[in-house]
Amino acid sequence: MKVVVSRFNASIFEVTHPDGKRRAFIKRDDPEFAEALAVEADYNARVARLPFGLGRLIPPTIEMSEARWNGLRSRISGSFPAVKL
Repeated sequence: MKVVVSRFNASIFEVTHPDGKRRAFIKRDDPEFAEALAVEADYNARVARLPFGLGRLIPPTIEMSEARWNGLRSRISGSFPAVKL
């Protein structure tokens, strides 16, 4: 399956399941971290070449098996409720 990759912070990537309802985090010690880093760098290079406001790129994705998804330690299902102050 293809999961969408986005940067969470300097050493963690957030990956979103294709159904859009589940997400997990990839840390530096996970084998997919290097692949996510390369995909993000390629995506940022393509965005830098586009004129401002023109075009829409597909978000960066990586391949991951369902078994590997279930094996990630930091999976989150559902969404967080908004905290009102």
